[in-house]
Amino acid sequence: MKLKIVKISKKDREKQRHSFKEVLHTFETGESPTEELTVSGNKFVFSNWTYIKRLQVFRNILGSGFLLHLKYNILISRPLNINIETVDKTTAKNEKKLEEIIVQSKKKNAPKNANKDALPKSN
Repeated sequence: MKLKIVKISKKDREKQRHSFKEVLHTFETGESPTEELTVSGNKFVFSNWTYIKRLQVFRNILGSGFLLHLKYNILISRPLNINIETVDKTTAKNEKKLEEIIVQSKKKNAPKNANKDALPKSN
């Protein structure tokens, strides 16, 4: 059985070294690293490994769209324990449209006749 050697890029090695140094520092001093994030004038400080790693994963996956998702997508902001009040005209308008669509869908799917589901009687 041959072992496959995987070559790691220089950029990835730098990230790995940086992460290792942070972990080593945490073990030596007992202090976890902190990371700051400013969104819409609100400053958030992350001082827990769990939230810092989640933040890094979301930044890596979403790239330049990270801040936009953080502001308007609760599936991104909730795991980071961030609550940003972002009610503007566009958001309120979209929420109203969504509510109208849901109501219309319910009306469309509602049974028109209660006896429709009943089986016909055999003679």
